[in-house]
Amino acid sequence: MHQAAARAHDPPQQTKTPTVGIAGRDGLAPDFADFALVLKKELEERIADLGRKGSWPDILADLDSLTETKVAQDDKCFLLRSPPRPAASLALSATGVVLPPIVRQVNQA
Repeated sequence: MHQAAARAHDPPQQTKTPTVGIAGRDGLAPDFADFALVLKKELEERIADLGRKGSWPDILADLDSLTETKVAQDDKCFLLRSPPRPAASLALSATGVVLPPIVRQVNQA
């Protein structure tokens, strides 16, 4: 009984969260900033594999500039997407992401 009472006051033990080849600063699961840095590094390597160089601020600005607008006309509904600017196009190409068509008809909701 004495041991059970002593264990109740022990600090909880940290358990390691399984990760996929990425460990945070404390050896436990990485925080979001660590994961973001890994993704940024991977994107930079993929862009370099294309023989190109990307500017991180330009990539972020270009991705942020992408827009999509829903337009209804004559009982039809369309989604209109802005074309990606150059830095976004580079990042998308490097990752194999294909955007949907600039204009596409969708079911009206």
